[in-house]
Amino acid sequence: MAQRYVNQLVYYRNETSCDLVFDAASKGKQFLIVGTKNKAADLIARAATRARCHYVNKKWLGGMLTNWYTTETRLHKFRSLRTEQKMGRIHSLPKKDTAILKRQLSHLETYLGGIKYMAGLPDIVIIVDQQEEYTALRECITLGIQFEEILCSNNAILEFYQQFACVGGDPVFSESLCKELQKKIFHQRCELGRIGRRNLNRRLNLDIPQNNTFLFPRDILAAADHLIGMKFGMGTLDDMNHLKNKRIRSVADLLQDQFGLALVRLENMVRGTICGAIRLKLIPTPQNLVTSTPPTTTFESFFGLHPLSQVLDRTNPLTQIVHGRKLSYLGPGGVTGRTASFRIRDIHPSHYGRICPIDTSEGINVGLIGSLAIHGRIGRWGSIESPFYEIDKRSKRIRMLFLPPSRDEYYMVATGNSLALNRSIREEQIVPARYRQEFLTIAWEEVHLRSIFPFQYFSIGASLIPFIEHNDANRALMSSNMQRQAVPLFRSEKCIVGTGLERQVALDSGASAIAEHEGKIFYTDTEKILLLGNGETLNIPLVMYQGSNKNTCMHQKPQVQRGKCIKRGQILADGAATICGELALGKNILVVYMPWEGYNSEDAVLISERLVYEDIYTFFHMRKYEIQTHVTSHSPEKITKEIPHLEAHLLRNLDKNGIVTSLKSNKT
Repeated sequence: MAQRYVNQLVYYRNETSCDLVFDAASKGKQFLIVGTKNKAADLIARAATRARCHYVNKKWLGGMLTNWYTTETRLHKFRSLRTEQKMGRIHSLPKKDTAILKRQLSHLETYLGGIKYMAGLPDIVIIVDQQEEYTALRECITLGIQFEEILCSNNAILEFYQQFACVGGDPVFSESLCKELQKKIFHQRCELGRIGRRNLNRRLNLDIPQNNTFLFPRDILAAADHLIGMKFGMGTLDDMNHLKNKRIRSVADLLQDQFGLALVRLENMVRGTICGAIRLKLIPTPQNLVTSTPPTTTFESFFGLHPLSQVLDRTNPLTQIVHGRKLSYLGPGGVTGRTASFRIRDIHPSHYGRICPIDTSEGINVGLIGSLAIHGRIGRWGSIESPFYEIDKRSKRIRMLFLPPSRDEYYMVATGNSLALNRSIREEQIVPARYRQEFLTIAWEEVHLRSIFPFQYFSIGASLIPFIEHNDANRALMSSNMQRQAVPLFRSEKCIVGTGLERQVALDSGASAIAEHEGKIFYTDTEKILLLGNGETLNIPLVMYQGSNKNTCMHQKPQVQRGKCIKRGQILADGAATICGELALGKNILVVYMPWEGYNSEDAVLISERLVYEDIYTFFHMRKYEIQTHVTSHSPEKITKEIPHLEAHLLRNLDKNGIVTSLKSNKT
């Protein structure tokens, strides 16, 4: 314990002395701390008591160590008087004898109170300020007791000031010098924020209020104390790649930073306007002082030039919902694709139920851009939380907990496949579980939590892959990325083999029109649906042949008829790549795997021409083309189908204005 508090009390002259003291403390040797300065007396007593060391913080009595027999006799008398005082025997004596004994007890308490439990000579004596404790130093040398010198607070400040300010000579201690060091070092300029303060308090066991968001000297001392303790096997090192040491910076956090930057620019602009008005002897008006230009330009630059600002990918409903759940290590404050190590890209056990181990980018950014797990959410403090069911042996109630990465590693967590205990089986039931980043097999009675879903640790894209547990990881990654590249077909089909999440993905994407409350269909066509309910008519507009930012066709088709009664949440119209409210990204094709002329299925692919002629994989690709006509000096330009040097059969699909009127799938 001594090594934890000695460093808070004093400053060692060199690292060798510090190592000797810490090595002796780890071996359980007996310490005696000597420091009789009035200013340091209370500090020495508190530190020595907490470190379970003996101490002398008043006048050093001559021969305290060299004449140990006399000192031991005094200690025996001191302990006897303390025992009689606790038992009340002193107060039963005459007043004169009581006063004499109390005076003796007070004198012994003052000079021997710090060594009342010392049974023999100390192994090491720590002397605070050698010049003041010359008698104690001489006795240590006479007896051959190992001693270490420690500077007092004033001398420590002077020595630190010499090294910090590179000052030569012998500076004299003064209050101004101390205030100068405090202003330069302990000035509140390093802001941690509420999250940083919370993490520091939890890691170093501090009780500083969370509204104190600046770095304090107490934090530095606690961190140094923790590092010193780790040298002697106390505590554990932090894992840099553990999710408990990372935080999600949301779009709101980035916008908050940009808003602060916009206010700073606005302040500088107002100051410049005021200075210009004063120089020209004009009176500025509020309209001239405050304008919207700085915030507007700041946010335009953020949305247009920021590395993490991207246009929402709307190739299909799955792409739209997956793109919004991406997690990136890149960008300001992050890493780059060329400098990121393999350890950062690799899968970490803390990703379980929070970051998908399959869904990531391919190429240079592999492992740096991930996807949020299907049930993962962003907590209040920016950590990724995952849900678990709490197993209560006494109650049958099931309670769901959302745990951050710093908490679930202290529980035995069973997988989602271990649903319940079979009471009919008497022998002990063994289930796989996860504990402290390791997978174990334990008895069901030892399980604290269990996952709520077998696919809990996968992303939405990976959860749509049938039989993913039988696939290679690289194949699953390719399949997850290819699903996002699928374009909405002219005639889509629901998948025959699915995972059961297709309907929920289609609902969450917003591609389909859903009834907000129950009612009756009053009118329906390709543009809108009128719903009668709750005494009012609700107009639901439909999307008609709109091009997405990926040039795919966004179109909603009504699925209800006039006069039909519907319930809340029922599908009113299907969107692109959805059928009856379920995700439909492709077609159910009959595929035959067979060798062909010595080649296997991956080297040679035969496609039936029926896929082309029957428009099975036909889709709409919408792009806007513009052409301008100008009025020249000769005559105005016009758009026509009369194009010279072209035969008539090449112009048969154009109308009289030269616009394409028909287009077949096998002709471009």
